[in-house]
Amino acid sequence: MIETATLLPPRLGAARDFDLALDGAWVGLFRRADGASFIHSSRFDPFQIPGAPEQPRVRWFGRDRILVADARSSGTTANAHIFAVSGELLASFQTGDGVQDVVCFGALFAVTYFDEGVFGPESPANQGVAIFDGEGQFSWGYSSRLGADAVEVADCYCACRQGDDRLLFSPYTSFPLVELNVQSAAQSVLPLPEALQGATALSAYGRHTFFYGPYPSKDRLFRWAPGEEPVDLGRHVGPLRGIGNGRFVATSERGFTLLQPDED
Repeated sequence: MIETATLLPPRLGAARDFDLALDGAWVGLFRRADGASFIHSSRFDPFQIPGAPEQPRVRWFGRDRILVADARSSGTTANAHIFAVSGELLASFQTGDGVQDVVCFGALFAVTYFDEGVFGPESPANQGVAIFDGEGQFSWGYSSRLGADAVEVADCYCACRQGDDRLLFSPYTSFPLVELNVQSAAQSVLPLPEALQGATALSAYGRHTFFYGPYPSKDRLFRWAPGEEPVDLGRHVGPLRGIGNGRFVATSERGFTLLQPDED
């Protein structure tokens, strides 16, 4: 894997989360010493957002929108917002509690949930995976839509985008690799080797899927393809988040590190 670190000026504040587009453009959420939260990007001027999300997830939503969600929700106020790159607030809405990850597609986005959301009182977190439209309206939930065909999602450990309309995820308890079409709800399910189960991040590139931090090797990266043995690519201190195309991002208060496959 090729590793590239980007350090940003301390005056921006403490970085809380980052996302990277396919062309490398980054967007990040920063908390200043006075408690104010700002969105900074390599593409547009910074703007302040209302409130101070405690566990933010910031994502590119196409080229001209930014989605910010807080992992935790009280159930009484919006915990997610969509902004134009000008800073205009376009939508505020509820995703439910226990947001593990947010994965954006063209006109939809998927929200995955950890166990406190799945087993909590708020819907749609009890779906394990929920699909929302471009205005933040709940479209459908994985468990309800697929019924008996849905795999158990007690905690969605990791997820990432695959192509234009597919979500890859690997959930507790049995840790299969699920590829879900967010438009049609068609899915394929592959069992994973024991060495890859419990991974905290994944990202696919070509015929290979990359996994970080499975149960037996919590600080190591692996490459795998069906029918092959997992290949240990080495150690990384993490934590990492898969952002598709075999890439991972690690966030620190001063910036981010991008990991991506080499040509081999």
